[in-house]
Amino acid sequence: MDKVKQWSQATQQKLGLTFSSIQAIQKFCKNNVEKCKHVVRLILNARNAVAKQNQIAKSNLTQFESNLNIKHGLAKQLEHIFSYALNLPKSNYAGYVTNALKTYFTQAFGLETTQTVKPKIHQVKFNNGQKHIHEELPEWAKDDYVYVPDKHVDLKKQAKLKAMLADL
Repeated sequence: MDKVKQWSQATQQKLGLTFSSIQAIQKFCKNNVEKCKHVVRLILNARNAVAKQNQIAKSNLTQFESNLNIKHGLAKQLEHIFSYALNLPKSNYAGYVTNALKTYFTQAFGLETTQTVKPKIHQVKFNNGQKHIHEELPEWAKDDYVYVPDKHVDLKKQAKLKAMLADL
């Protein structure tokens, strides 16, 4: 039996990862067993970090076999994450995969994902303590403004426009 098949069976038995999840890992790692093991460690680290952070480590909720969200959704999520990770430099993919999986596991465990955003407050001085600025309105905005038509109007165009308005 070749190494990849041996690895996939052992991983499936020991961790309870679904066959489709293992296939996604193999495809991403191009059947390199060492890379596959590394990706599985990333998955476990992400799951364990979320579980510890929320004090649910070693519960049925965090197990690959017993959590149906993970059982049915992990393979699809891995394919999605890997599709983006392929475009990243080799040095960046581990961090990206881990962070993306942390987000996924938080949702798969049914934990609250909304974060409270607190605004940063700082003192603002308006006008920097200077005197108030008084702004004059333009002539056309004042109450006593009288419209005076422009002297350079094409009278033929004006007549056409008046006729069009009259027809409406």
